[in-house]
Amino acid sequence: MHNFNVLHNDLQFKACNHAYRMQFNASTTIKDRDFPNILECEYEFKKFGDILAGNFQIDLLVDIVGAVEKMIFSQTQTTLKKVFLNLRDSSGDFLTCTLWESYAIKFLNCYNNQLSGKTMVMILTYARVKEGPGKYPPSLINSWCGSKLLIDDEIPDYEKYQERK
Repeated sequence: MHNFNVLHNDLQFKACNHAYRMQFNASTTIKDRDFPNILECEYEFKKFGDILAGNFQIDLLVDIVGAVEKMIFSQTQTTLKKVFLNLRDSSGDFLTCTLWESYAIKFLNCYNNQLSGKTMVMILTYARVKEGPGKYPPSLINSWCGSKLLIDDEIPDYEKYQERK
């Protein structure tokens, strides 16, 4: 990569807590290279127990994986579409997750078409951790345009996560 800007990582929400970030500009060029020893996609999942214990940064986006325990509420008939659901991680900890707009629609399509008795597993990348008001626990929410929602068979090595549920 050539001709990019190095800036302080002082964004409202960030993907990593490194002090600096790279920003493309009009003259940035990228040359495709093959690095066989570097994994193409590797997730660093945040444990729900850490979030519940308050071990998170409010401005740092996280990747999560969990089994859908139940859908609590869905709103699809208005201009703002949203879904509230409970997720359970492999340790048995629960968090509430809110999905908005296209993320909510994608979730509902999968949820409504799932096989009876089958546990639904999902990965949400670059999720925001939202502090709970008062004595309520923190919750998860998708980023408006940075998150990626993977459900069941879309997940690479899906069987690995299905076994952890």
